Amino acid sequence: MINLSNEEILKHIDSKYSFVTVISKRARQILEGDSPLIEPDEEQKAISIALKELTEGLYDFHNMDKEEIEALKNSVEMNLEEDKEELEISE
Repeated sequence: MINLSNEEILKHIDSKYSFVTVISKRARQILEGDSPLIEPDEEQKAISIALKELTEGLYDFHNMDKEEIEALKNSVEMNLEEDKEELEISE
């Protein structure tokens, strides 16, 4: 598992939310058949591969268009809201 501090994340991308968006997009690409840009371990999950690619500067997230980034940001924000609602219901 890769643990990154906020400072480490912000070395690679402008915000934590954008970081999550980019990593989730890349992990999805890998799961859908894109070749990893690193040699992954046998049991390494797509999210870990995506994190390593980004932190090593191998994945150029600037290739994502603005609509893709906004859609993913909105998806992350919606998921956060849903999680908050679930927590409120269960309390």
